[in-house]
Amino acid sequence: MDSEIKKKLRELLKQPHILLLGAGASLCADLPDLKGLGEGVETGLTHENLQKYLHIKKDLENKVIDEPSVEDIFSHIQISLELIYDNNEKEPLESLLADIKKQVAELVITEETTETHKLLVGKLKKRLSGLSLSDQRKFRYSVFTTNYDLLIEQACDANSVICVNGFIGKFRGDWVPSSFGYDISEYISTTKGKQPCLINNRINLYKMHGSITWQREVNKTIERIPPTRRYNVEIILPSSKKYIYTQFEPYERLFREFVEALNTGYSLLTIGYGFGDDHINQFIFEKLERSTNKVIALSRSPKPILEEYSSINSLSVVYNGYSRLSGKRYDINTDLWDFTKFVEWYPAP
Repeated sequence: MDSEIKKKLRELLKQPHILLLGAGASLCADLPDLKGLGEGVETGLTHENLQKYLHIKKDLENKVIDEPSVEDIFSHIQISLELIYDNNEKEPLESLLADIKKQVAELVITEETTETHKLLVGKLKKRLSGLSLSDQRKFRYSVFTTNYDLLIEQACDANSVICVNGFIGKFRGDWVPSSFGYDISEYISTTKGKQPCLINNRINLYKMHGSITWQREVNKTIERIPPTRRYNVEIILPSSKKYIYTQFEPYERLFREFVEALNTGYSLLTIGYGFGDDHINQFIFEKLERSTNKVIALSRSPKPILEEYSSINSLSVVYNGYSRLSGKRYDINTDLWDFTKFVEWYPAP
């Protein structure tokens, strides 16, 4: 029985915390993993772009890599674009890259969210309502995600929770990152007349690798677009260039928000995140080494970087076969590493 693990986790999660969701948090919606993404992209490309894609894949197989992954292929395309200066030579690769992003958007679009995501947001809403007035003024639930999909936004709609995602505008949104810090209030009648009352029924959502509803305009500005328009989407593809792209807007601001959230001293809970992104890991583990911040990581199997920092008691991990919580090891099987199982158990007032 994993009752001991649940008891300890309940203690660790008693206080407000920041969430980081990875690809594992979208599998319950039958969205593809990285391998499935590559297979889906190949299936959906136009005939002309598919020939370019397969040529690049074959070229990598012959010269560099026996079995190139989708990440290898995307990296090659992006690096080639940076090395080519002739616009006529660039155009075919730019067309291929735009088509790839369109296919990715097609693969991760959902008509509605899952029951699991609805339950997660519903429980966050309950946790928000259970905060004291002073905590409500200084804390907002921040959900950071590397996923492009709309599952959290749709779950917020289903729970009547305000989702602040850095854009202002109902149909087409302009990128206004200062909106993450906006207070949302309603005026209520008091003996002193109408007075503003803070509404804390909101979640800040930070999409660290972009979204299928983002579009970069010709003038380089970022807009939020309706999900029915799935071309020229603004996303960071899985590739070796991820770190470089995060140095520019809007990603630079999103990562700055992540660092600032870690600096608040609240714990970080990671679900479905595989710790394969060095540009994210560096901030997590720098903070872990230099402060008392707690990190609670849920993962099906051990990750090398988590094991590297296993001597730090403020790092807690939950694996399929064993867990290590606040420095103590538990050789007990649990399914709490699974996103759906965790959300079902996730304590809320």
